[in-house]
Amino acid sequence: MSEDFSRGDRPQKRAFKIDQGIAAVAAAVILAVGGFAGAVIGRSTSRNASSPQPTVTVTVTASAPDATSGGNTNNSASPSGSQASSKVFHAGPLNLALNAAADLDTPPNDPTWRVTSLPQGAVADISWQGGGLFLQGSAQGFVTAKADNSTCQSSSGYGTNFLDLQSRPIGTFVCIYTNEKRYALLKMTKDSGNDGVSFAVITFK
Repeated sequence: MSEDFSRGDRPQKRAFKIDQGIAAVAAAVILAVGGFAGAVIGRSTSRNASSPQPTVTVTVTASAPDATSGGNTNNSASPSGSQASSKVFHAGPLNLALNAAADLDTPPNDPTWRVTSLPQGAVADISWQGGGLFLQGSAQGFVTAKADNSTCQSSSGYGTNFLDLQSRPIGTFVCIYTNEKRYALLKMTKDSGNDGVSFAVITFK
């Protein structure tokens, strides 16, 4: 008795062919998904690489140094405590005879320093007494061996006592704080005792 396998073989071949088709489709899908994922990853990497990174700028502002700290400071009080000024108000020679007086607040247009006469309301600041200066009114002063245009404004030590110049050499300086609250720097240029004295004077504003 012979067995007929012709009918049984055909379904098996079809199943095998179906299995091969499914496998091919699955492989194609896997490849497609893999390719898409690779493209997405590559595109994302490319974007990250090409995108400019934000930069942060930090600005530091330095504060101005304190003008009252460090360096050389002079806390000496002037007679009135007023702010010092080095602007010249009046400058010129001054010649004083015995007992003569001068107003160091004299305007620049009067080269005599009002030695010969004082106008109404004016007050003399100094007078020569043959060996030194007497201070007049509320004027104050002191004698110093060295000085410049800032010495009188920045120094203390003003007083109202007689300013003795008898034993002082030519070139000695005198600082005066005037009745009108100005600073005057006098440099002695000649000392003839009772015959008179000469100064180079600068009065500051």
